Amino acid sequence: MITPQDIVQKKFKRSFRGYDDIEVDAFLDRIAEDYGQMYEVYGQLKTKLSELGQELEEARRRADEAERQAGDREKNGAEPAGDSTALQIKAAEILIKEAEAAAAEIRENARVEAEQIVREAELSAAETGQRARAEIRLLETKKQSIQRQMDVFRTRARTMLRAQLAMLDDGELSGDDDSC
Repeated sequence: MITPQDIVQKKFKRSFRGYDDIEVDAFLDRIAEDYGQMYEVYGQLKTKLSELGQELEEARRRADEAERQAGDREKNGAEPAGDSTALQIKAAEILIKEAEAAAAEIRENARVEAEQIVREAELSAAETGQRARAEIRLLETKKQSIQRQMDVFRTRARTMLRAQLAMLDDGELSGDDDSC
């Protein structure tokens, strides 16, 4: 199972046109925090479920023991223990039902909370992806603008150089000798 620490320590390879490191790190921090909370709640629910399971097993054991004792008394011809054993069995059955209901409620709450965390993470990831794609489009537009400016600059530089060469050629053809 991935731990929150695994998320925080995860490093990605850099690429020429990668995502914004700060934005990715901030998003991973949010995921790690949410995941950490979910991980903690999961641990608490797992512990509670284990405790309830132990209580359930203990209640079943006591109910089985009470039934066995009642059966032994009947076999030996002894008088039934009466209301005390019946009350213990009834109490054990109620405790078992309550423990089972509590365990089911804890499982359902954990499932609902996990689904909510996943939905929120998916939404956040989608939003981050949309922002990243918008930023990429903006950078592409800027790149194209700079490319056009470079083309204009090259054209102007060539024109100016040609004009300068033409002036030099004209000066040489007319016989002007500026050399001393």
